[in-house]
Amino acid sequence: MKKSLLNGCITCLMLLIATLAKAQSGNVTATWDFSTDPLALSSGSFQGETRTLAANGVDLTIDATSGKVRDNGNSYQMTTGVKVRVPVTSTRDSLRIVGYPKYWAYNIGGTAATDESQFHKATYAEAQQGYVEIEATDNNNYIVSITVTQVSSIQEKNLYDTDFTEWEELTDYNSVYKDPSAAPATHAATAKYSHENFTFSTWGVGSYPTTDSKNIGTTGYLMAGKYSGEIGAEPYIETTELASVTKVEFVQYATGSNRGWKLYAKGNGDADWVLVSSTPVSASRVFTPTTVAINRTNVKLRFENLALPQNAYMSELHIYGMVDMSNSPSLASFTANGVTYQAADVFDEDADGNYTTTVEVSKSGEMVNETANPVTAVSDNGELGTIIYESVESSDNGGKPAAKVTIPVTLTNAAGTSVTANYIVNFVWKPNYTVNYFNVDGEKIAEQSVEKDAAIGTLNDGSAVTIAEGSKFRGWLFKATGDEKASAATVVSSPTLNLYALVTDIEGDEADERNTYNLKNRYFYVEDHEAFVPTSAYSFNGTQHGLDIKPGSVKLLVGGNATIIVEACKYSKAPMILTDASGNTVGEVAVPTSDGEKTVLKYTGAAGELTLSFTDEIYLHSLTIINTGEGDIVKNEEGYYVAEAGNGSSFLNILDIIAANEDGNSRVKIFLPDGTYDLGRMVEKELPFNNISIVGQSMDKTILVTTPDVSIEGLGSADMFYNTKQNIYFQDLTLKNALDYYAAGSAGRAAVIQDRGNRTIYKNVRMLSYQDTYYSQNSAMQSYFDSCDVHGTVDFLCGGGDVRFQNTTISLEPRNLSGS
Repeated sequence: MKKSLLNGCITCLMLLIATLAKAQSGNVTATWDFSTDPLALSSGSFQGETRTLAANGVDLTIDATSGKVRDNGNSYQMTTGVKVRVPVTSTRDSLRIVGYPKYWAYNIGGTAATDESQFHKATYAEAQQGYVEIEATDNNNYIVSITVTQVSSIQEKNLYDTDFTEWEELTDYNSVYKDPSAAPATHAATAKYSHENFTFSTWGVGSYPTTDSKNIGTTGYLMAGKYSGEIGAEPYIETTELASVTKVEFVQYATGSNRGWKLYAKGNGDADWVLVSSTPVSASRVFTPTTVAINRTNVKLRFENLALPQNAYMSELHIYGMVDMSNSPSLASFTANGVTYQAADVFDEDADGNYTTTVEVSKSGEMVNETANPVTAVSDNGELGTIIYESVESSDNGGKPAAKVTIPVTLTNAAGTSVTANYIVNFVWKPNYTVNYFNVDGEKIAEQSVEKDAAIGTLNDGSAVTIAEGSKFRGWLFKATGDEKASAATVVSSPTLNLYALVTDIEGDEADERNTYNLKNRYFYVEDHEAFVPTSAYSFNGTQHGLDIKPGSVKLLVGGNATIIVEACKYSKAPMILTDASGNTVGEVAVPTSDGEKTVLKYTGAAGELTLSFTDEIYLHSLTIINTGEGDIVKNEEGYYVAEAGNGSSFLNILDIIAANEDGNSRVKIFLPDGTYDLGRMVEKELPFNNISIVGQSMDKTILVTTPDVSIEGLGSADMFYNTKQNIYFQDLTLKNALDYYAAGSAGRAAVIQDRGNRTIYKNVRMLSYQDTYYSQNSAMQSYFDSCDVHGTVDFLCGGGDVRFQNTTISLEPRNLSGS
């Protein structure tokens, strides 16, 4: 198909599951809702044992022999090693797993989950073993619910697909349908899977399989003619009877509003045609996917023009129905080049009734052939016939031929009739994909050809990368603003893989630099840092524990006087001692009594190397080195902490120093001279205490800006500030969340501040963002805006509480990049 309706229907997945459950009386759907505590743990837990939990006659097994399960009130926490086994009966069965937002980490069927609401279709191997296994891979794994749908042998199948490019051309319909003696035009079709022959009859409908005579932007469509009461009938498309139709999907189009197609159905129990859809196109000149539930047997379908005096267009049609697959010959599996493929996982039926699939062969391997490298197969329902091999010309791999292999399976039914199903495997050479390398300015500097599904092998050496003085090339990122780097073992699985140069400052070469290390980030690369160097073995131990370092030490490079802030995990097994280059003790980090406890160590002395040593295993959440050179960060005579003009690190240093030195009982004031304070990709920044004032020199010229990656857009993910404190005061500055709203697609939620505190005051403050700019996430809070300017496009003032806007400007930004 040149066009696909599938993407447009992804959001209808849950509706589809509900429709299937209604249409297939033999289906079983079972849901385990862990927010209701079905095991009656009552905030308790169990470990070292296996428990069974029934729902709708299906027994779920939770194996906690190597982990722990705890009731978290709104979900079950399943720590690393916990395995949940969900029963399945066939490859038609499917699962839906819902994790708690941002706190889920598990493999399903051996593959890491990628979404908070994860859909999984049972594989052949899972059907054979009788269950799908879900295994927790992190202690911060919280599951809200699991749903399984076990599907009967009576299955919903895609019976018919067309984009009308194979239909007969009909352009003289306009004169024909005004002639009462003329016969309707017809188009013969055969349903897949049910193999029914049926016919489309059209009256007053044009067919354009290869031309775009009406300039709608595509070829292959039907068009209902205009009708204003002429002799003859109104335009229609009508099918003969099909044994079952569960739903119809079609793409409609019109050149004006309130136009399109009506759909009628007439099946068992219907005395006359029943109108099942009259939804017009969504907007003028927009291709609109429309899905309509039918759920009838022995049913005809009829499309009519929704607005008779106007044209209506249809560019795709898909018809689904129920088919009993239990009496069909079927293949279980086939093996080629040492790999076994389960038929249910890879084949689909084509319009000719054959089951087809494509298998790619590596150019370093051998193409299948009848004598030296044959295919073997196992039937599932019926007798395996003689496998047929055909050589196929190929332009790949130096012109070496590919192969077409036909595997016949024959089944003799109770009436003595033999039916043969042909399983056709098209073996082709794997194509080459392209790896593109981009410089720090976004310019492409190199490309590399790698066979599909092969490892890169040798990465570009970065010799053409632009490296500023005092910086170093660190490798290639998957995203220009991401954290994860590619490696020689990275597998190229898409036609184009773009990699972006990572260049960062060389640490330890400036007396006042700030180095902060988020050791709970799985993509923290120790080798990219000069000022944080473990001397003993280390490994990432998950987002809960951070960096696991074996007994030994970490070398820390400082530029002179420095403040070191250590955030340690409570599961550390020994204290840490910080010593200077002469072996003198600078300070000690005790084993925390609460997780994530911070310890502040002050070093006074010359630039050099400090050693953080420990006699047993430790876990670090984060470590920050604030270099102050020959000075220190202290209040001035007026009681302000004053930032270095335009230095984002200086502002963050002050917040860290406040957290270390203040108690929050009395007001703490920060002054920011005019300048742009670039905070990098900082998000969810929390203020350390109540009663903090952040005062700029002027609203127009004192600018705090953060630039989160568009991939993390959303409340609770891309907020610049996340305030939970009271009596916070902002004055004379601009707060800008520079997430690329226009590149974010359907949503670009990027709050300047998500305010869950109380009595926050903004005076002469400009807030720059587009969606969810200001979010008062506390219905009991009070906040006050005086002489401010808040910018956005949609939903940019939202939340609850008592919020007063005094002499404040609300500035509407363009909804679209074009300015409209």
